[in-house]
Amino acid sequence: MKKLLVTVCSLFIATSAFSQQLPDSSGSLGQNMKIGQKVTVRLTDGKVREGSVTELNQTELVIASKSGTERIMAPRIQEVSRRHRDSLWNGLIIGAAAGALMGWAAIAANDCDYDECGEAGVVPGGIVIGAALGTGLDLLLRERQVLYRAPQSQTSLRIQILMGQVTGTRVSWRF
Repeated sequence: MKKLLVTVCSLFIATSAFSQQLPDSSGSLGQNMKIGQKVTVRLTDGKVREGSVTELNQTELVIASKSGTERIMAPRIQEVSRRHRDSLWNGLIIGAAAGALMGWAAIAANDCDYDECGEAGVVPGGIVIGAALGTGLDLLLRERQVLYRAPQSQTSLRIQILMGQVTGTRVSWRF
């Protein structure tokens, strides 16, 4: 019974994963962004800019930050992302279900009769505590969501050393 309890507990300790729709890498800059949205922009030179989107089209992005507005051309942008918070209802429901399951597992592991050891409040208490923990975790955790990623460069350098009938080197550069 202890193995079952450990297995059930370990299922709810793992971190949650959220699916993300991968941004289209065809070069459409404004496909997943909205005006007024707070974003983090990583530039090709490694610098990072944060602010709210004020203007947006296929060739440029204008963001407003504390230092003013900045117009960023699309070729300079490596990635645009935002911090995304999960809904509180999701944490409440998952936490309540986990608490109920943990309360039920605690009752199943105990040898007492149902009313003998005061187990009547274990499952409702688990629901309340689990719901509170799930909601609290949703308030604290924020996920990073990628809104745009620049297309990968197709530049490559290939060097081959030829041995056999022909000795030499073949160098090819594709871009």
